[in-house]
Amino acid sequence: MIAMETSEEWMARRYLIFDMEVSGKDTKDLLAASS
Repeated sequence: MIAMETSEEWMARRYLIFDMEVSGKDTKDLLAASS
C-alpha cells in the first residue's frame, strides 16, 4: 500500500513539474499523446 501511495505521489509531483516545464507548449496535445 505504501509503495502504491508513494508511486501516486511521485507521479503527481512529476506531472506538476512537467506541466511547469512545458508551460509555454500545448500540454493538451502532450497529454493526449501519452494516454
